[in-house]
Amino acid sequence: MGANSLRIDTEGGVNVLPETSNPQALGSVVTPSLDVTTTFVLKASNAGGESTGTVTVTVEDPNGPQITDFSASPGTITDGMSSTLSWQTTNAVSGRIELEGTAIYTIEAGAVAAGTYDVTPAQTRTYKLVVASSSGTEVSRDVTVTVNPATGPVIRSFAANPATIQEGQSSTLSWEVSNAQSVNITDDAGQVVYDGADLTGSQSVTPARNTTYTLLAQDGAGATATRTVTITVTIVPPVGATVDSFTAQPAAVVEGGSSTLSWQVTNATGGVEITADGATVHTDTQASGSVSVTPAQTTAYTLTAKNPNGDATATVTVTVTVPGAPAIQTFSAAPSPAALNATTTLTWATAGAAQVRILSGGVELNSSALAAGSFVASLPAEVNVFDLEASAAGQPTATQSVTVYAHPAPAIRAFTVNPTVVSGPTTVTVTWDVTDVSGLALSFNGAAVPGFPQVSSSSTAVDSAGTFNLSISTAGTFELVATSAGGTANQTVQVGTVTGVQEVEPNDTIAQA
Repeated sequence: MGANSLRIDTEGGVNVLPETSNPQALGSVVTPSLDVTTTFVLKASNAGGESTGTVTVTVEDPNGPQITDFSASPGTITDGMSSTLSWQTTNAVSGRIELEGTAIYTIEAGAVAAGTYDVTPAQTRTYKLVVASSSGTEVSRDVTVTVNPATGPVIRSFAANPATIQEGQSSTLSWEVSNAQSVNITDDAGQVVYDGADLTGSQSVTPARNTTYTLLAQDGAGATATRTVTITVTIVPPVGATVDSFTAQPAAVVEGGSSTLSWQVTNATGGVEITADGATVHTDTQASGSVSVTPAQTTAYTLTAKNPNGDATATVTVTVTVPGAPAIQTFSAAPSPAALNATTTLTWATAGAAQVRILSGGVELNSSALAAGSFVASLPAEVNVFDLEASAAGQPTATQSVTVYAHPAPAIRAFTVNPTVVSGPTTVTVTWDVTDVSGLALSFNGAAVPGFPQVSSSSTAVDSAGTFNLSISTAGTFELVATSAGGTANQTVQVGTVTGVQEVEPNDTIAQA
């Protein structure tokens, strides 16, 4: 039965086609000029009731963000297979892909104009691409991936956590399989890691090198599906000894006087030895300690921290002056290191000196007749060397130097975490690029991240850039904190979770029997 009456209005109530009696079954009408996206509602009625239909006309801002393409290839897949979502946009600076209202992928800045993202839905799903301009205007477009039931085994997930380990550490292989009767996992040498009927399970492995594991799922008819995962093994080089500090206090003595040699070492499994002029002065097994020496003349003392994987050495000199000659007992700077273009206080103590001068690069900064005193010096460079001269008429001049490192303010040029949405245990990649730091730390939900490569410098500020993989299973906040004597910089990245949506890793392969 045909319609007795028909009319067309906008959703906002603006009439486009007045109510028409006994309308033709097919027809058209030209709308007024549209400035905004508009939905039109057609109402047709007869004695049997009323029926409605809608159509939306999208009005795009030529200067706003536009999605020129958003498609899925293939658009129809078998359960367990993957589809690639691809897009092209203009005038957009950020974007995301949503599934049922939840963001599942944040598009990196360099891929907003064009990019791809692989999905492996377990059932038919509609994905939404949302992009935004610099002003915040958003546009979106949908694409549907149709999923047909699989006739053979389906590997829904196969992962290693963590995917990167150090030599001697373990990783856990976990899997979820459906439509199968058996599961077999082997390494790339053909050794069986697991062979059983658990369709969901886990297995701990401790590979000695980079190893690829293959999961084979098989059903009763002989159909199979395979998936691989690779664990990267980082070989940690042997660690030798290091000398953290080796000092002489005082560094200058009058003939017959004593000086205390103090040390702090790390990984000195073979102990420490102090020598002078080829002769052993002292040996010790303690990582820190001190010994008193009374040199008859100016003497260089060498500390050796011993370790089969490599020794470390450091040398200090104790200056011996004859009675009556000027001597520098102490010369120090605080703070050190300090902020660039800030100041440090130089403090000295001398004996027998008529004049004390402080120089930098041969330029005199201060002159004093005081045997002990201090001077506030500026720090215009990242490395500042100050020389102290103590002199007296008819006597040799005593000299000593101190180096003060000055740090610029640290800066975080880049800090990203990808992906920013997780569902269950997920390996995320943290990328950073920082400058002028003496310390660098990464935390997740306020707790330090184990294994993150620390940056620690007691001298100059350094630059650091790199990536780090770790596994998380909950939402939270990553915080990167960069420090130096010049200040502190920090940035945070939020990571969310997918709720009520099952996403499966890509790259499944299903072989029909």
